[in-house]
Amino acid sequence: LSSVAFCAHAGGRLGHKASASTLFDLLLPYSGQLVAEGPSFLGAVDRYLGVAATVLERWTEADRYFVIIELVLLALFFITLGSVVSKILSGGWLLLWLLVLAGALVPLAVHFRPAWARQVPPLVPAVFALVGVLALRAVIIFSAQS
Repeated sequence: LSSVAFCAHAGGRLGHKASASTLFDLLLPYSGQLVAEGPSFLGAVDRYLGVAATVLERWTEADRYFVIIELVLLALFFITLGSVVSKILSGGWLLLWLLVLAGALVPLAVHFRPAWARQVPPLVPAVFALVGVLALRAVIIFSAQS
C-alpha cells in the first residue's frame, strides 16, 4: 500500500495521467485507511486518492477526498487539544468554528445528495469552502495570540 501511495504522490507531482487511473483503482479499496511505512506515517489513503483524481481532472472527486481529509484532521486537532477545547469553543470562537465546519460539510452534502446539487448553484459550495478555509486560518492565527 505504501508503494502505491508513493507512486500516486510522485505521479501527482509529475502530472502523469497514464498511471493515475491505475493507481486510483488500486487505492480505492483502502479509502478511509491510513498508510504507514515502518516508523513513517504517510497519511490518509484519501489524500493519495485526491492527488490521483486531480491528475485525472476529476475535480469533484478530488475535492471530496480533500474535504474528508480536512475533517479527519480537524477531529484529530480537537482530540489532541484535550481540556483546552472548551477555551477555543467559547464566545466568538464558536462562530468561526461553525464557519469552518460549514465550509467542509456543505460541499460534501452537495456531493452526496445529487438532488441538492441540482438545486444549488455550483458557486455556493465553492464559496462555503473558501469561507471555511478563511475562518480556519483566522482561528489558527488568532487563537495563538489569546
